[in-house]
Amino acid sequence: MQFTLRDRYACNADRFWREVFFEEAYNTPLYRDALRFEAFDLLSLTLDDAGNRQRRVRVKPRLDAPAAVRKVIGDSLTYIEEGRFDAAAQRWHARTLPSVRADKISIVTEMWMEPVNDHEADRVARFDVNVSMFGVGRLFEKFVEKTLRDSYDRSAEFTNRWLATRWGAPEG
Repeated sequence: MQFTLRDRYACNADRFWREVFFEEAYNTPLYRDALRFEAFDLLSLTLDDAGNRQRRVRVKPRLDAPAAVRKVIGDSLTYIEEGRFDAAAQRWHARTLPSVRADKISIVTEMWMEPVNDHEADRVARFDVNVSMFGVGRLFEKFVEKTLRDSYDRSAEFTNRWLATRWGAPEG
């Protein structure tokens, strides 16, 4: 299953990648407070001379999953997100590695910013979610889609509040 999400951010693309997306001061309250995850741990973050970055995080979301999904994954789940930012293309590519059934669950994300004006950009995230489990695969995919939609909505609200608090008026 593929789907795309789009949210308007009150900063331009360059500032988002340079001063927001990789910052611990942003990510910690995003995951712990806005998204209400039980854990968010930065495992590694590297930057090369060309501006490319690689990041690994381990998170533990709170799960409100249907009974059939809980039967497969249990009452709790952690996952590692491995991602890389291509500075030349201005694209984030990530894959999600769940702690259970990783051989049956594939979640790949591509994210980029589309300029709206000098002070705003749309965050666009395209997801490819595949769950190959007989009987619950489609239900599980729909659960992942709903969870991602909810999380990205909360993320956009939080990010715009965070930007306003941190910088006040938009900057180009």
